[in-house]
Amino acid sequence: MSRIATNWVWKINLKASQKLLLLALADRADEHHCCYPSIQRLSNDTGLDRKTICRQINQMIAEGLIIDTGERKGATKQVKVLRLNITEEEYQKRDDKQYQNGNSTEIGNDPKNGTLNSTKNGTLKDPKNGTQNLSVEPNIESKDLNTQNPIEKNPIKISRYAFEGEVIRLNQKDFEQWASIFSDIDLLQELKRFDVEFSKEKPKNWFSALSAKLNYQNETARKRKQQRQPVTNQSTITIAKNGLVFF
Repeated sequence: MSRIATNWVWKINLKASQKLLLLALADRADEHHCCYPSIQRLSNDTGLDRKTICRQINQMIAEGLIIDTGERKGATKQVKVLRLNITEEEYQKRDDKQYQNGNSTEIGNDPKNGTLNSTKNGTLKDPKNGTQNLSVEPNIESKDLNTQNPIEKNPIKISRYAFEGEVIRLNQKDFEQWASIFSDIDLLQELKRFDVEFSKEKPKNWFSALSAKLNYQNETARKRKQQRQPVTNQSTITIAKNGLVFF
């Protein structure tokens, strides 16, 4: 799964079926944004029929969203290798920097939080402890140990996810985008319900499966709302013989 490709899809203004199909392709894209899922696999992931999938793929190729590389895969060499047409500028962007475990501005080699060789947060080679990879957390051993606040036994766990279940885990950006797209349903309630369902029988690609289910629930809820809207009564016009009009 390519997160760069997935984030790129979320930014494009498409109708629901196209966005769902493009998300399924991004979910199976490699580091070069290429993928070659079969039509049957895309149908299982999105819930769309084969005819719709073929039509939408051809349309997105014509619009320049995806590119047919000309390469073919599969036992019969008939499965198209498609590449998502992500520009170089988009490729350079890293929208999930805050989730990296490396040189993040929150944790790691940041001057504000202390470097690996900082005397405040512990050194790389401490002659007292003889450790080589000392934690960047402050040294508990101190002359003023009795004046420090006691360490909490159960610190508050801070999650990077806006929704974190047994199977489903959505970051804040994806959650907000889904809340905007699936505005006719209670997204949080649906996520809880599908998380219970997926925990019993986890799909191979829960992200695509969840997108398809939420899209179906949203369309169903939208149709119900439209059916419940009252129909305005039209006034009856009566024309008398003398030419007077009565409403």
